[in-house]
Amino acid sequence: RVGYAQLSAEAALRCILPKEFHAGGLPLSFETAGHLAHYNLRNELMPWRRHVGQICLDKNANIRTVVTKVENVGSKSAFRTFPMEIIGGEHRTEVVVREAGITLHFDFANVYWNSRLSQERVRLMGALEADKSQTRSEVLVLDLFAGIGAFAIMAALEGYTVLANDLNPSSAQSMEQNVNRQVWGRTSVACQPPLVFNMDARAFVRSDTVKEKLKLDTVSVVHVIMNLPELALDFLDVFPRLMGSVGTSRD
Repeated sequence: RVGYAQLSAEAALRCILPKEFHAGGLPLSFETAGHLAHYNLRNELMPWRRHVGQICLDKNANIRTVVTKVENVGSKSAFRTFPMEIIGGEHRTEVVVREAGITLHFDFANVYWNSRLSQERVRLMGALEADKSQTRSEVLVLDLFAGIGAFAIMAALEGYTVLANDLNPSSAQSMEQNVNRQVWGRTSVACQPPLVFNMDARAFVRSDTVKEKLKLDTVSVVHVIMNLPELALDFLDVFPRLMGSVGTSRD
């Protein structure tokens, strides 16, 4: 006789969900952030959300909190956070994520985090490192929508000069704390922590700190990271005026 403990998550869900969900409608996929599992349950599955949460806990030993999104990203907040409901486990959304050798702490409920973007961060680092025409200390990276600082910290640890900004106070606070948790100078690479800002992206680009960095003779290349696909193009108007104000024709 096969008991619940021997069932896979899929088999357990088939036991509790109506047959109309069995053909491609089972909630089998979720994202993880540390000990937390994040589902995007469809409305028709919400009556069984507690069962889904419990099965997730039972079948995944590393998961201790299960949440589901209840409204779309950004529907209630300019910070790209979203309303969520805890459907299983501990009521604890503060998580610890490890990525590319970096440990990141943040509250999943108060910041925007997408684990699938880890590959995009790796791709961006590869693009930075592909340019061998300048030393890393000559490269300035402006990260306008830096979130909790994952990419900013990665780049700074590799020797790039990084200024990182996020509009969300919770993200900026987490980023500052994550910067402070790193062991700077742990390798042979000469590196400095990124400078963290909590501003509107336009105000950040126009800030005196950015302008002063751009004027430095030691800066020969500037990379601007705008990881906000829906709105990034709206911020391009700030750059021609900025370059003119610092008396440079650099791209």
